[in-house]
Amino acid sequence: MKPYIKQFRLWAGFAFLAVLFSLSTTAGAQTQRIVHSAFVWPDSARQLTVDIPWAYSTASWVNNSILVEMTIRLENGSDPLLKSALGNGRYALTLESGRDSCRLTNNPKSLLPLQTSRGKVLEQLTIKIFLPEKLIAQGANRWVLEEKNPN
Repeated sequence: MKPYIKQFRLWAGFAFLAVLFSLSTTAGAQTQRIVHSAFVWPDSARQLTVDIPWAYSTASWVNNSILVEMTIRLENGSDPLLKSALGNGRYALTLESGRDSCRLTNNPKSLLPLQTSRGKVLEQLTIKIFLPEKLIAQGANRWVLEEKNPN
């Protein structure tokens, strides 16, 4: 066998292994993004209801606004898929204000499962909601404005 054919086979083998390795590391890839959303607490509001379908934790902070920190992980999803989902408002939250109450809610489209040609994409969301310290918990998903004592 001629030496250049041996060399070609060797390089072709290395190239094949490199492609195979890169596919195996990206096939089960995980992409992640941290998204922050801030909402101004309306002066007329006396209570807040959080009505989102995902698990979340809360913390108080010395501020008059609501801050939501959402960490989104997609297993078997790509960065362009996550960017597209964010751009389409999949993880968007809104603060709906009524006469004396507010409701933090999500886009109903976000409940539909994400799918690609490779199958279903597993979404893992970690949500932390920072609430003004003047809000007092009254149940699992409701907070009321602390009444100031005039004394």
